[in-house]
Amino acid sequence: MNAPERPPMARAAAAQLAAMAALLATMLTLAGCGGSSTAQEARPATSAAGRTTAHRGVEVPVAGRIPPRLSLTNVYAADRPGLLSPVVRGDPALVYVPNTRSNTVDVISQRTFK
Repeated sequence: MNAPERPPMARAAAAQLAAMAALLATMLTLAGCGGSSTAQEARPATSAAGRTTAHRGVEVPVAGRIPPRLSLTNVYAADRPGLLSPVVRGDPALVYVPNTRSNTVDVISQRTFK
């Protein structure tokens, strides 16, 4: 048995409802893309140059600003030991290994290899 066909007005209303639901879902997704207020509060005060000075004279870049180049020839000049932000300096060194077959991620400590 076939279901009775909807009248054109009902199809138009259903299409409009679906379009409004898609618009609402898009708006909610975009609203969640902003930064959190706690991250803003935890950020240190900035200097006039747009950078902050942390302990030991290390300048920490401010989000949204490009820090000055450390070297004209070495792309990885800012990736040297001791140049991590003080905010993450104490975080454990971890390696994340995705498993595509089981759709999981293994987390391995670089210190203990477990």
